[in-house]
This record gives sequence, structure tokens and C-alpha cells, in this order.
Amino acid sequence: MEPFQNPVELDQYRRKLGFEYAGVNCSGKIWYFWRTDWEGSIILDTMQQITIKFKIRNHFFLITTVYARCIALERLELWEELEDIVSREQCPWVVGGDFNVILNEEEKLGGLEFTQNEALDFASCITSCALIEVRTSGSKYTWWNGRIEGECIFKRLDRILVNQEFMDLLSSSEVHHLIRQRSDHAHLHMVCNSDVGTAIKPFRFLNFWSKHKDFKKIVKENWNVDFVGNPLVEFQAKMRKVKKTLSSWRKKVYGDVFKQIATIEDVIKVKEAQMEFQPSESNRADLSKAEAELKKFLKIEEEFWKQKAGMKWFSEGDSNTKFFHSYVKGKRKKLHISEIETDQGTNLHSNEQIGQAAVNHFAQQFRIDCLATDFGMIEHIPMSISDDENEVMTRLPEQEEVKRVVFELNGGSACGPDGFTGHFFQCCWEIIGGDVTKVVRAFFCGHELLKSLTHTNLVLLPKKEVVRNFSDLRPISLSNFLNKIIYRVLHERIVVILPKIISPTQSGFVKGRSITENVLLAQEIIRDMNKRNKNVNVVVKLDMAKAYDRVSWIFLTKVMRKFGFSEIIIDMIWRIMSNNWYFVLINGRVHGFFQSSRGLKQGDPLSLTLFIIAAEVLARGLNSLHGDTNFKRYRLPKWSPKINHLSYADDTILFCSGERGPLIKIMKVLRDYECISG
Repeated sequence: MEPFQNPVELDQYRRKLGFEYAGVNCSGKIWYFWRTDWEGSIILDTMQQITIKFKIRNHFFLITTVYARCIALERLELWEELEDIVSREQCPWVVGGDFNVILNEEEKLGGLEFTQNEALDFASCITSCALIEVRTSGSKYTWWNGRIEGECIFKRLDRILVNQEFMDLLSSSEVHHLIRQRSDHAHLHMVCNSDVGTAIKPFRFLNFWSKHKDFKKIVKENWNVDFVGNPLVEFQAKMRKVKKTLSSWRKKVYGDVFKQIATIEDVIKVKEAQMEFQPSESNRADLSKAEAELKKFLKIEEEFWKQKAGMKWFSEGDSNTKFFHSYVKGKRKKLHISEIETDQGTNLHSNEQIGQAAVNHFAQQFRIDCLATDFGMIEHIPMSISDDENEVMTRLPEQEEVKRVVFELNGGSACGPDGFTGHFFQCCWEIIGGDVTKVVRAFFCGHELLKSLTHTNLVLLPKKEVVRNFSDLRPISLSNFLNKIIYRVLHERIVVILPKIISPTQSGFVKGRSITENVLLAQEIIRDMNKRNKNVNVVVKLDMAKAYDRVSWIFLTKVMRKFGFSEIIIDMIWRIMSNNWYFVLINGRVHGFFQSSRGLKQGDPLSLTLFIIAAEVLARGLNSLHGDTNFKRYRLPKWSPKINHLSYADDTILFCSGERGPLIKIMKVLRDYECISG
């Protein structure tokens, strides 16, 4: 065996790449580099491969790098060496490199016709070694012979294979086929992910599908079922049928868009080289056809990332694929939870552990522990709603009203567990509108919503730059769009009477009121707080912990009943609240399935309205102090209105005298509200 002749060049590459160690196999054709935190020992070094056993964080890995010979007979020696390794070593194993052979005709473009005989030995070796293909992205071809015209050949000669032990440990690993540079081979970049379990990608409706000429035809042909019955069951069956059909149709029509783009780019490079060599009309036509095909798929890619990014403020003609892609990656990185501390102080790292802990935490947060018995505080609520107003709110919705709600909702917002965005409902309204209206009317008639319709994905948004525990995360509900339609219809009925029943001190989400008015008023009051020295004034900013998540349903229904809402409205609200089922999304995967017994969904249009109605008890309780002759209020000019608080949804600022007596009275109102509201 001849020694490697150029150690200086190897060391130069080692320093340039930033590794501490470097080596080369006995043929001098395979170079390898690694860092100090890897402990490596060579298992087998031959002319076509080198196998090294590494110890990484108490785990052992076998890594075999291959540079196979061009002649099939000479490659037999390599296959025998790989089979010998698997018989001696039992640990996670990665085998990758240039195998100089393909497995089927789909891995080749151009050249002589593929024959199965050339792949038999390689396929047999893969089977004997129990190796598995790692998921790939990029062009499916990794080698180009650099020629043009009829001599042009593309092949997939390079690949990375792993055994089951590796997949059990690093199941979400992926290999990226990078762009060829200064070589006829593409570089292979393997990204190892330690997530446990193989993720099954759920159905996600992509809005650009609706632009395809056959899309509406596909939906219309499959929007039927062979039974008639409960409108909710019937609608769910139709949605399932359309979902199944669209999944198959998408694979047939679009395939893997990203691989298509990478492959077409390869073809265009060859066509451009052909044009330089022989600028014929035929070559020009082929190049134009390939460029048009690439343009089509690039537009699809942009639409994909645009929907993922959730941005609507770019014009349709903008080419922002890179921006959308980087924005989505940044958003995913921000939402990714790699480590969390539980309530008991234990640090968790794996997806499964974090997911189970999240389910336990939020199931407890949405579970009511004890029921209040004294609801005397709601006596401050007046009977305000008339029978005529109740009749308008409970009237069965017409199709035009439901349609208006559907098109007012954001069609591009994130989808719920069923995978359908609002855009699907909007673009297919002529087909599905009648059934959507039947579902809404059925709910108004007293039908119970199906669990499959009401279940929700909880997305955890960070409230701080560094997330240490679950208290640093805000749960946001991603509901199915059909749920949003029902909630929005009911919301628009109730919101009309809010200005009549909600105190002027509450400026949040009440039509005709602006937060600016309260902000200016608060600034005016605070500016003068030290100008009257007879009494000490106090301003308190009130922060309600988990205000939406802890609202008591019984408390809310009692408040609504006291205001004069009809039992039909209260029943609809109860059927919505009491049928909440949750998944928790952790790093793109769902965990758990639990039912809540308190709280309002953050993210649904109806939740804000219901919260303001519940919070009116606090506002009325604070305002009742003005009638107490022993209560000294915040010192204001004589012509000023009596104000002791201002609110915007769950944000409240209190104004009171700094004396002990008034502060005690305000604290009693706050404690009473805390006890009954949840």
C-alpha cells in the first residue's frame, strides 16, 4: 500500500474547514475530517471504502464512506466488505458516497438503456445489510457527464444509506443534494435530527391549487355522499372525501415541487451548453420549453412559501420566494422548543417528553378546580336586553349572511386540524355554500357540534426571547374554519348590543369606541396626579394572569342570564365552550387530546366578546364604589366624571386614593371578582 503523498494539502483543507482531525484512506481517494468531541477508531480501510467507529455523546456510530470502482466486477469486493461489516458490528450505521451504480431507470436520464443486471448486486447488498434510503431533497440526479446533445447523461450515483438502529435514534434525518460546483458530482449534505418517531405529514390545503383549471371540477365531482341525515355528519363526510381526492390529485399534478425545480435547473444547464455549442431552432425551442416549465414551478414554490409565511402585503407580481422561505425558517426557529423546564424543575429535551409535559400543563390550566358558590357580585349587572333584541340574535341565519361572514374572514390564515384554509371555502362557495349554511342553521337549531369539528390545535407562542418554562408561552387556538364561521355569525349578532351593556370605561372591541380616547384620558389624569396635595393619588396597572384561559363557564352564563340574554343564546354559547378539545403542537407535531372545563379560546372571534361581557362584572363592581359615601376616590377636578378605572379587554388601570380605607375596598372588589370569575 502506497502512503498518501500530499499531507500538506490535506492539512490545508482541514484548517480551511475548521476541523481538528483529518485522514485519508489507503487508496488516497477518500478524505475525512472530524472534531475533537468525536472519538474515532478505524474499523476497516480498503481501496473502495473506509469505515470508522465514532463515539459521540455516549453513543457509538459506524460511518462508512464509499468511492466505488467503475467496473461491476470490481465492485463485488466492496459489496462483500459491507456485508462483512454488518456481521461484525451492531450499532447505528451510515453508509454514503459514490457507489457508481444506479438502482432503477428513474435514476438515469440519457445514455444507453438501463438494464436490471447492473443493479442486482448493489440491490442484493442493500438487502443483506438491511440498509434504508434516507429522505432526500434537491435534484434527483447527483452526477452529470458534462456532455451535451445525445451524449448528455444524468445519473444518481451518490446516495446515503442507514440501518434501522440509526433510524430509531435519528428518525427525521434528511439528505440535501446540493448544486454541483467544480465537479461532475453533487455534494451530499446530511442533516441528522433526533426527533423520535417518523412524522406523518397531515393534509394541508395549499391555496394555489385553486388556480388549476381542474380544481373546482375535482371538488364538485367529489362533493357528494350516499346518505342524507344530520347536516354536520353529512358535511364532515363530504369534507373527508374531498380531502382524500385532493391528496391524490396533488401528488399526480404537482408531485414534489422542490425536486422538480432542481431537476429542471439541471436540464436547463445542459440546454444552455447545447445552445453555445450548436444554436439551432430545435435547441432554442427545448430551452424555452424548459424555462417556461421552471417559471411555472418557481411560481408555485413562491405561492407555497407565501402561504407558509402568512403575509398578504406583497403584490402578486413580486418575486419573494427567498424572503418568504427565510421568514418561515426564522419563524420555525423562534417557535422551536429544544428544552423546557417543568413545574417540578425538571429539564426536558426530547420532543415526546416536552409534548407530554405541555399536555399535562395546559390540561391543568384549562381544568376548573373548584366552583364558586357566592355570586353576589353579579347583582351589579342590570337586566338590559329586550325580547326584540333576543329575537334578532336567535333568528336562523340566511345563506347571504353566512356567505358575507365567510368572505369577511381571512382566507389566508393558518388552518385548523382538518387542514382546510378559509380560501377553500371562499373559492368553492358555489359548490359547498348550501351545505355550510345548513351546518350553521343546524347549530342554531340546537344540534351538538361534532368533536371532529371542534377539536383545536394549540400553538405555543413565546412571550419572551428566551423560553425557560411553559409560563413563557402563550397558547393560541387554531380552529377549523367551519368553527370560525359559526363563532363569527354568533359574534356579529351579539356585538350589536355590546355598546348598550358594556360600561364606557371599557374601550376594547366595542363598536363606536376607540382605545385612543381612554389613552388620552389616562394620560390627562396621570399628568395631574401630583397637582392636588391634600390627598395622595395612586395609579395601579392591573395584570390578570391567564385571563382568557381561566374564565369560569358557569360564571359567564350567569352574567349573560343577568343581562337578559335568552336561554337559546346561552345554550349556544355553552355548546361552544363545553365542546373544546385540544391537541398541543410542539415542533410541528401534535401531542395529547384533552377536553377543557374552563377558559375561552384565544384566536377565535367570539372569545373577545365573551370575555368583555364577563369582565363587565369587575367594571360594575368598581363603579359601584362611587355610591359608597365612605369611599374616597382619586382626586380629580370637580367638573371631571367619576372614574376609578379604564380598561382595554383584559388590561385595566385603576385610579384611587392612596389612603388605606379606599385601597382595602378596591382590593375586596378584585378578590371577589377573582373568586367567581375563575
